[in-house]
Amino acid sequence: MSDIVVTTPKNRMAEAAAEAEAVEHGDAKYYFRDYRKPPPVSPDDRVYYVEDGFVRGFCLAAGVLAHRNGTHRMYMHAKTWKWIKPIPMKGFQNWRYAPWGRGAVQIVVNWLDPKPEIAA
Repeated sequence: MSDIVVTTPKNRMAEAAAEAEAVEHGDAKYYFRDYRKPPPVSPDDRVYYVEDGFVRGFCLAAGVLAHRNGTHRMYMHAKTWKWIKPIPMKGFQNWRYAPWGRGAVQIVVNWLDPKPEIAA
């Protein structure tokens, strides 16, 4: 098991929101991200997302496929998304191993529920 953390850069937040909307309306089944080197995930590993300085949630990996252009596309099952109690973490590039165990993450709502607020 290799749970990882990825970042949604500010300049791609609108793209990520459109991706989520397509899933909600039934037009898509997967989220995806492209990487030069393949992330070390297997099906059902958790992929956590950092957004605006907090890890906000995760979904389950579906797999990684190589492309002819030398990149690798990581697919995640979109409807497995879970919002979690936010965990502070600065953004970064590429991916990192999740520095916590699954028991340390508190799931608060499911994918169709609104994003939980961050307590002040």
